Amino acid sequence: MKSNKIIAMFCVLALPAAFSGCGNKINDSGDIENDISDIVETMNNETSAASTEISVHEVGKSNTTEKQIEVGAGGIEELNLIVEQDIADTIDALSSDYEQLTKEIDTYEKYLNNIDAIELFYSKAETVNEELCIKMYEYSLSYAELIVNSDRSFDDKYNDFEQMYDAVYEDGGDDIYDGIYDGILDDMYDDFYDGIVKDGARDQFNGSDRYNVRSDEYQRWSDTRSEVYSFWSDFRSDVYGFWSDMRSEMWSEDTERAEKKIEKFKKKIEKLKNRQSETAQETTISENADVNIDSTLQNDGFDESNTIKKKDGSVSSTVVSEGIRPEIKEALDEYESFFDDYCEFMTKYQENTDDLDILSDYIDIMYKYDEIMEKLEELKNTELTDEEEKYYLEVQSRITSKLLSIS
Repeated sequence: MKSNKIIAMFCVLALPAAFSGCGNKINDSGDIENDISDIVETMNNETSAASTEISVHEVGKSNTTEKQIEVGAGGIEELNLIVEQDIADTIDALSSDYEQLTKEIDTYEKYLNNIDAIELFYSKAETVNEELCIKMYEYSLSYAELIVNSDRSFDDKYNDFEQMYDAVYEDGGDDIYDGIYDGILDDMYDDFYDGIVKDGARDQFNGSDRYNVRSDEYQRWSDTRSEVYSFWSDFRSDVYGFWSDMRSEMWSEDTERAEKKIEKFKKKIEKLKNRQSETAQETTISENADVNIDSTLQNDGFDESNTIKKKDGSVSSTVVSEGIRPEIKEALDEYESFFDDYCEFMTKYQENTDDLDILSDYIDIMYKYDEIMEKLEELKNTELTDEEEKYYLEVQSRITSKLLSIS
């Protein structure tokens, strides 16, 4: 068998090979199939669905409501506490909803009967993240107005903006990231994709059907996580820029310019809120048209089509970042998913070369490989946009890290 380092090097090169060539174009892949086959050549060979009644209601709707930011005599110190409490309450509420979801969907059969409920929770997590990040914009504005309009010296105002940085940008940003992106969404990966779905699909399906069930769940998780990170990253970048601008004006002792930048930041917030409101309305229309949440969560029947096919127009339909086409993102996400399964496969093989389940796992990998190669072939010679190339590099970096972990 090839050494682990050689295997890792090959896999690192496999993705770049698929997207290499003149300019930023997608071209033919390398000999990945032959290399995977070489690995396997050295090896020693080798349900009925239960009806469910789930009582999770309004699972896909955000509980975040508009709150008027009011700061009393406590000034900045009071505002610090308000920000901290708002983030904690919002994430606690979302975590509570998720705990309820996992209590009700705790078997593979229940998962299959309630995929719409899973999709709606992904949608809710994305919405809550956006609403909370927008609140951070608003809190930043409150800090700026409170500080600029105070009767303190410019030196003191300059220093006061450090509290905005600490409460909103640093602590607030970290808490949102840890609570949603690196918290709840990581739990969903472990509980569903790498838990219930992985174990259940292995027992109930074979070949391509098993792959499709896991692939669909991974796609839902990946799409949501990507959108959550994108909005969170934008919030941090914008708030940092605003904080830096305000400190610069306090240093220059220019209140007039500071007020102009405050007004500009207000307009940015309004645009974000309007855009978020429009998205929420579109999601509501989609939910009403495609999903009956009560019937979904109290489904006594088993619809096998939901286990291997995506529902066109459903809430979990791919939401792609600006500048990235759906077919490009899907191909890259599935390629990354392939390497997740590959790393899992190699780890299992290294731990026990006599495990007969390895042969079944290999068949699954080859099914997935064939489908991915078909998609890449369809995208042959497609020009990549700047955003697509950036996303490709992010995927490549993650894959490299995963492969190095098994080398």
